[in-house]
Amino acid sequence: MTVSASLAIESCTAGGSERSVTDYLLELTRVCSQGSKERNYHIFFQLIEARESAELKSLGIMEPKDYAYLRGCLPKAPGIDDARFFEELKDAFQSLGIDSKLQLEVFGIVAGILVMGNIEFSEAGDAAQLVDEAPVKKASELLGVELEALKGALLKRMIKVGATAGSGFGVGAGVFLSTGT
Repeated sequence: MTVSASLAIESCTAGGSERSVTDYLLELTRVCSQGSKERNYHIFFQLIEARESAELKSLGIMEPKDYAYLRGCLPKAPGIDDARFFEELKDAFQSLGIDSKLQLEVFGIVAGILVMGNIEFSEAGDAAQLVDEAPVKKASELLGVELEALKGALLKRMIKVGATAGSGFGVGAGVFLSTGT
């Protein structure tokens, strides 16, 4: 599965302003698994490299080995300086008018995605249950989502009845539905 993302950048030059739009095609499945000589998305490693900075310390970012989504992929890539690229990313955000508070929210969401990979499920009859609630709690904090809402989204599938908004009910999701495997 892929998603297309566009990035618009406006810069001021002596003769006026200049704008460009760059399209990126991102593989969503790459978040969960990579080839043996591949690396997951650079932003994950940039955050890990900068995790001790004053601005990111509050996110509680751990080492690559502590994240299921990063195990088995290359933590360092030749010629890539994650710390420097992270600083460049923050500068690009600033130039787009994204202040440090909003940047921290974005970085928290990215860290939350990493933590989501650590969530494990087991079978409980026809339904799935969480093996450990700790990663769900941490992910909910980083994503800015209420814990019970996230647990519900992970453990229940919504069955929609009719065309009316909100006319549906939740039923237990099996491990297959919760993990997609």
